[in-house]
Amino acid sequence: MKQNAAPAFEPVAGTGTVESVSVIHRSFYPAIKAPYALAIVRLDEGACMTAHIVETDPAAVRIGDKVSVTFREVGPDRKIPCFKPILQGE
Repeated sequence: MKQNAAPAFEPVAGTGTVESVSVIHRSFYPAIKAPYALAIVRLDEGACMTAHIVETDPAAVRIGDKVSVTFREVGPDRKIPCFKPILQGE
């Protein structure tokens, strides 16, 4: 996106790399059970986003892990983007 361009949505591959991670031990939202891993993920296209890392032990998430997007329902008609580890060979 050019510096002076208006913000816009663009399609992305849905894969990225964990740049920072913290394990949260107290949940403030009933639909999200603690402990959980909260990470900054750099998408392959370059943008960063904050998201939960799911489908793994939160303590096992490491900086540099490759991840892919998945969506979790947190309420009626409410889904949030989360990421899950990409296993070797996937």
